[in-house]
Amino acid sequence: MARPLHFTDDALLLAAYEVFREQGMEATTAEIARRAGSSEGTLFKRFNSKWGLFHAVMEKTNELGTTWTVGLTERAGRGRLADELEDAANQGIDFFRLVVPLHMMSGISRQHTKMLSTSWANEHPALTARRRIEGYFEAERRIGRIGKVDVEVTARIFQGTLYNFAVSEILTGPYEPSPLPQEKFVRHFVVTLLAGIVRPSSEPARSSSLDAPTKKTAKKKTPTKKAPSKQAPTARAAPKKTAKREPASRSSKTR
Repeated sequence: MARPLHFTDDALLLAAYEVFREQGMEATTAEIARRAGSSEGTLFKRFNSKWGLFHAVMEKTNELGTTWTVGLTERAGRGRLADELEDAANQGIDFFRLVVPLHMMSGISRQHTKMLSTSWANEHPALTARRRIEGYFEAERRIGRIGKVDVEVTARIFQGTLYNFAVSEILTGPYEPSPLPQEKFVRHFVVTLLAGIVRPSSEPARSSSLDAPTKKTAKKKTPTKKAPSKQAPTARAAPKKTAKREPASRSSKTR
């Protein structure tokens, strides 16, 4: 079952997340403190500035986001492959739906970008999540439940598709006459993914044709014997009939 993503009991961070999501960077510290049932003095004492608070919210959401891939590798070989992928996909979309709005706001501040580069000096949380997804597909490949696919490419497709769904939902969702339900999207996405990576039991394992360049061998042309052309027989000219000369009569002899 999917583990729901939620903040801790820190009411200030939860209130800040909700206000930032609703109002963007125009949100005021006064509104955040009011929503949290606290005071601006408490906010500044703890986070120094609004950007400090925003950075803390970003770190908390990314911390929550890495939980959806924790223990993913250990789930290899358990249950139905499709069920495991659907469960992970739903958790991933829930995380991206939580963090994407903040990421859209974060690029407008050099100060915040500097904070993030310090916090994520070792590895970006998205890379951590992707490496765990790669580890899961690699484990499933060793077991033999999927074919010999490129696990990095497969992990990128998996992670990127979930991110794209969350972004599309935020950007175009309000304009969609009938938004695509997450449950339907995840189910069909997993079916499509497995159609490309699962190894049919009737076929032996073999390396993908994309792993190595294929050598093009020139086809030898077998000489073909030309059939003798059949020409229509030319009609022979009929022999000319020469008129028979009758012997001259005796009367016509010269006298």
